[in-house]
Amino acid sequence: MTRNRILLLLTFAGRGSVGGRDYRAESPLLGTITFDKSAIRLFEDGAERPLAAVTAGDAPVSLALLIDTSGSAKSSIAATTPLTTSIIQALPNGSEVMAILFADGASVGLPFTSAPSVPLSFLNQVQGHGGTAFYDALIATEAYIGAHARFARRSIVVLSDCEDDASRHNLQDAVRSLQEPGTPTVYFVVQWDSRAMASEKSRTETKIKSLVSANGGIMILPNKKQDATLLGGHIASLIRGQYSVVFTASDPATDGKSHKLEVRVERPSLRISAMPLYFAPAR
Repeated sequence: MTRNRILLLLTFAGRGSVGGRDYRAESPLLGTITFDKSAIRLFEDGAERPLAAVTAGDAPVSLALLIDTSGSAKSSIAATTPLTTSIIQALPNGSEVMAILFADGASVGLPFTSAPSVPLSFLNQVQGHGGTAFYDALIATEAYIGAHARFARRSIVVLSDCEDDASRHNLQDAVRSLQEPGTPTVYFVVQWDSRAMASEKSRTETKIKSLVSANGGIMILPNKKQDATLLGGHIASLIRGQYSVVFTASDPATDGKSHKLEVRVERPSLRISAMPLYFAPAR
């Protein structure tokens, strides 16, 4: 890709299902969303930019599963296997999946593997003990995807409560790592610690919203009675609703400066979740 070509990932969802980057898992599922390229308009720093390429539909996806195995995630472990299985089975044909497991440290539980062949034995490592280094794990996952993913459509599904007591990095570092062109879209499935108080949950939601809104991602709040398999189908539906858009930047400089983005689409029934700004790669 030439230096002034910018890759941006967009997620389309039903207008009733996304509000403030907040996806309710009981919202209706969408089928495959298709557009003519001319229906999408992209503005950079207020000026409309030409689109060089649009990839959508059932194009393959590079998916990373970022799974919290710390003590605070213990009450959610039972739902992890049916949830991840449902997501993997509903991905577009040809997709690839990897997994990073984290507590107070992070490790690759599964390298990128063709989706139909994913062995689920890595889930046996999900134990539910130790501290939580979420920000470090998220930054490491983004770096792994950047180095190893094969496809332009890229996603991270996070299963965590976002509590962090062991990272070297902070929230601002994590947000910044997800604001360069082509970084994967984050779909954050909030898994509450069963001991968490209402005030803790409120603070956590604020942190997650700041993370996903900066990335063009979505915070997913499961219903307490939500079947894990059905929830996985909803998450896969969001991933299938992702588009990759390549546009020509107005400024080819690789100076690390930020640029505001706005995406418009001529279909009022849909909401767009997109990165509100990006930082030009620094050379």
